[in-house]
Amino acid sequence: MKKFLSILLLYLIVFPNNSYSQYYDIGQDPASIKWKQIKTANFQIIFPDSFHQEANRLANLMEYTKSFDCNSLNSNPKKISIILHTETVESNAMVVWAPKRMEFYSNPPQNTYGQDWLEQLAIHEYRHVVQIEKLRKSFFSKCVNIVFGEQATGGILGVFVPQWFMEGDAVYAETALSKTGRGRLPDFYMELRTQWLSDKKYSYDKAVFGSYKNYIPDHYQLGYQLVSYARKKYGNDVWNKSLENVSKFPFMITPFNHGIRKTTGLNKTQLYKKTLNYLDGIWRKEDNEISFSPVKVLTSKGKKEFSNYINPQFIDENTIVAEKSGLDHVGQFISIDNSGEEKKLFIHGSYFGESLSAKNNLFIWSEKSYDKRWDSRSYAVIKKYDFISKKKKNLTKKSRYFAPELSNDSKKIVAIEVDNQSKFSIVILDSENGKVIKKIKSPNNLQIITPSWSKDDREIVFIALTDLGKSIMTVNLETQIFESIIPPSFDDISTPKFHKNYIVFNASYSGITNIFAIDVSDKKPIYQITSSRFGTANFDFSEDGNEIIYSDYSPQGYDIVKAKFSPENSKIFTKPEIQTPLLADDFSKTDSNIIDFKNAPKIQYSEKPYRKSAHLINIHSWAPLYIDANTNSIRPGVSVMSQNKLSTAFTKLGYDYDLASSTGKYIAEYIYKGFLPVIGLRYENGKRAGHDYYENRFTYDTESFILSVSLPLNLSKGKFFRGIEPKISYSNTKFKHNNTTPQNFINGTNNVMAYQIYSYNQVRSSTKDFKPKWGQAIQIKYKHTPFSGNDLGSLFSFESSFYFPGIFKNNSLKLSGIYQIRNGKDYTFGDSFYAPRGFYSSAFSKKKIKMISIDYAFPLFYPDLNIGSLIFIKRIKANFFYDYNFTKKFDILNGSRGIEITSDLHVLRTIAPIEIGIQIAQTPKEQRVSLQLIFNINFDQLGFRN
Repeated sequence: MKKFLSILLLYLIVFPNNSYSQYYDIGQDPASIKWKQIKTANFQIIFPDSFHQEANRLANLMEYTKSFDCNSLNSNPKKISIILHTETVESNAMVVWAPKRMEFYSNPPQNTYGQDWLEQLAIHEYRHVVQIEKLRKSFFSKCVNIVFGEQATGGILGVFVPQWFMEGDAVYAETALSKTGRGRLPDFYMELRTQWLSDKKYSYDKAVFGSYKNYIPDHYQLGYQLVSYARKKYGNDVWNKSLENVSKFPFMITPFNHGIRKTTGLNKTQLYKKTLNYLDGIWRKEDNEISFSPVKVLTSKGKKEFSNYINPQFIDENTIVAEKSGLDHVGQFISIDNSGEEKKLFIHGSYFGESLSAKNNLFIWSEKSYDKRWDSRSYAVIKKYDFISKKKKNLTKKSRYFAPELSNDSKKIVAIEVDNQSKFSIVILDSENGKVIKKIKSPNNLQIITPSWSKDDREIVFIALTDLGKSIMTVNLETQIFESIIPPSFDDISTPKFHKNYIVFNASYSGITNIFAIDVSDKKPIYQITSSRFGTANFDFSEDGNEIIYSDYSPQGYDIVKAKFSPENSKIFTKPEIQTPLLADDFSKTDSNIIDFKNAPKIQYSEKPYRKSAHLINIHSWAPLYIDANTNSIRPGVSVMSQNKLSTAFTKLGYDYDLASSTGKYIAEYIYKGFLPVIGLRYENGKRAGHDYYENRFTYDTESFILSVSLPLNLSKGKFFRGIEPKISYSNTKFKHNNTTPQNFINGTNNVMAYQIYSYNQVRSSTKDFKPKWGQAIQIKYKHTPFSGNDLGSLFSFESSFYFPGIFKNNSLKLSGIYQIRNGKDYTFGDSFYAPRGFYSSAFSKKKIKMISIDYAFPLFYPDLNIGSLIFIKRIKANFFYDYNFTKKFDILNGSRGIEITSDLHVLRTIAPIEIGIQIAQTPKEQRVSLQLIFNINFDQLGFRN
């Protein structure tokens, strides 16, 4: 119970709730970067010195956005810092609240809508700041912030405000305050629309928390519809009042729900049902009016569970390659023959979804490559697979190439290069060695998206993004003359390709994403090639050019379908007046009109150096408790936490009181991650307690200093997550007796050197896999006392774990081994491992210990069961285990066997998944059975993507 309450309190205060995270370390930028800063009235922009032009533009965008974003929530946030990361190829952003800051990854994505990337981030991410600051306005919230610092606001937010509101309201803002935004994209709500038109009407809890049994659209889609419907039906102030209620009355347990009920008369579940029933009526009316084009489905064979087949490409006239993923399938490349037979080729790495291209028994793609040390530096490299030799090859290294496509003769590759200053270029590469043949800079640095070759390989067609939206353009590789084919608009268009005398592309013109074609010769008319029920994506053409294959969405995910390609027999498209559900233009009228960034000021702000050495301390939170986020524990005491804005320096001061022993200690800790090695310093001073042979309690004083140096290296590549971390540390611990300490108890000083190396290797897992299918982890430790002081002898330990696939899907077999040898006379080191389950570790304090463990884990049920608003159970699973401890001659000393039965669930509709269950262990030698509660909060699943 004590552990349960400690973790629960930790959950309330410090758990990282998605983009509005607590104690969140996103990783470090390279130490070589020189940082600068721009200060405006409301923002501090911290950026690499090479990004000064875009940083100044962002400063103007943020100041211009502020008043628009604040209007409907009646909130006026205080000044906040924005840290720009330019060395990564990720396209992301987040708002973090301990310490308070915004983190922007500057690289624009290829799969974007018709707005500049920094403009998107300015609206969407600042809306999160507005939301969070809204929670700080009440007297109660201010008092809590005085007691706990910045962590208090994030704690209230994470526990009481649903994730669907935070992201749904931010998507609402980006849509209502611009001429585009995800709320206007049919692809954005396609999954939710498909689910309801297929009569898969799930409960509120399942829609919010997801499922391992069925695919559930994410909280962005659901949240946008709920937020938009409530505004449309109950007025613009509905969410303002709901957040006010959370700020004033968080002690009501469900203050957000209470706020909704006060404004609308509905609780969250009722609002969910009413919103989706309203949308269902609109969607069914539209659905009844559509005439669907005839297709042949190529991937229906054996498709029983949700899976997506995207980017289909002809590798030859008889074989298609594509990317497949799903609840049961980690992302992989597959081939399909004419009969529909599917063959797995291999699991890919962190793959950019728009990048698969195939020609003449070759296919290429772009994949994320990791920096070995710096988490905030990564690359986009091009890889090639030969379908005949079955060999993979890296064509580029440390590059930033996106959306590569093979030429028709497969000798060249066109790709988009985006450098760390967000400058765009079209590059032509040799497909054999990856060397650059030609590089064409983008005129006026317009964003270039998904390039494709003409039939004669002399021209490139691509999507161009400007402040007027998306357009289709071509460039002649010889003359480097750019030509507009379709003028810019805020309709979502994507993936243009030359075919015959047409340019074929995906577009949202009809309110559902379909495939269209335009005659290149006279740039008109536009033909609608497909009429899909739910939506299309990615396409390719047969060798004779008369058939088209494409991804067509269905209730079970994207299928690959085949159809005739004959624009001359297709209808000429005339754009209708589309009435999108919850039309975003209606909202623009109530939010003081849309933001026209052409009217943003163009102030040239002064830049100043941002010196790393002058910004090592940034105290953000404190508490009348000792909070240890590393071990998920809270104890009586005091804590003060600091983390600098570059996430390189972490400081903690505190007093930790142990109720069990009635002793306490002062703690000071400093970790610096800005150098190649990570340096840690820790100081402790206080009392500890023990018991003598007769169980008489005594205390003694200790003072310790620890210096550690480690080098965490990320060696991940392709389908493998890999890493290694060597570590060396020195500790000096002084023991002092008092009048209760026995004379024979340890005294003097321990000077300990410790060496450790940890390595791991793990294959990517699917959503349903709760253990790795394949994986290895090894840890080696050695401690000794080579200097003056107490002689503790030495301790060597070796621990290893190996994961293997089980008999059935999502089952896992784990084999673990431990070897430890300890030398010492009067005093020795403590054990560095856990005892067999069901035993106490003190029972195994031997000189030499060998132990093996066998675990077999498997899912039992996926109930998707909610018990009112108290609990939502997603999965029940079991783990059989056997632990054995051996003597030198490998006779069994002691062993245990048993089962762990746990469930993955959500309690009180909070977002962090909880694992709770029971462990039953039998120890045959002692003939006893032990029971132990299992309780964990899974912080790892709370990642964020913009």
